[in-house]
Amino acid sequence: MSTGLTKRQRALLDFVNEFTAREGQPPSYEQMAAGVGLRSKSGAFRLMAKLEERGAIRRLPNRARSIEVIDQSSLPRELEERIATYCRNIGIPRSIFDQRAAECLLRGAA
Repeated sequence: MSTGLTKRQRALLDFVNEFTAREGQPPSYEQMAAGVGLRSKSGAFRLMAKLEERGAIRRLPNRARSIEVIDQSSLPRELEERIATYCRNIGIPRSIFDQRAAECLLRGAA
């Protein structure tokens, strides 16, 4: 993932990843603030803005919970975009696709 993040940015990014994997959708700003011990939603919003500036996440404007964590170490951007489009089309979170792909690879190796 992204390097050069502050401790709070890393904590928030980890929280968003864990929450999304568990709940199937990203957390709200209120949930983010509570999850990492911030006093307000605006603090979570500012941290998310910094994460977006650093390329760790992508947000779609005017859409609730439209946070996508970007793993810069794994796939080429074009392939990542195709996978994200596929996931949206079939209605599953990106993290579920990763789990299913890993399960398929493990079954093939067994």
